[in-house]
Amino acid sequence: RNLNLQLYCCWTMANMATIERNRVVIAKKGGIGLLLKAMNGFSEHETLQRHGCLALGNLSQQNEKNARTIRDGGGEELVRTAMNRFRASTDVVFRAYFALESFTVKPSEPAHRFTT
Repeated sequence: RNLNLQLYCCWTMANMATIERNRVVIAKKGGIGLLLKAMNGFSEHETLQRHGCLALGNLSQQNEKNARTIRDGGGEELVRTAMNRFRASTDVVFRAYFALESFTVKPSEPAHRFTT
């Protein structure tokens, strides 16, 4: 449970997941589960939640399999919790809405990809 390591990993996944082939590799290597675990384990850390929401949003872009894995793993609830807990943070709320949009947008209708 090293916070700095988790922050770095969430940030790295968020950036790597902007590339389509990386989304597949991250999912195959268990990255989605690790990301959800980090968000759950550090639910009170604003920066980690911001990075986590961005990573989940990017991972589910035009990838219904990843979106389903995230939803089935409790990702939607984690994102909503982060959005409510840090409602005064426009950074977290913005990325949370992006992630939620990404979970529900069909692959043929891409959402806008955001990076920080």
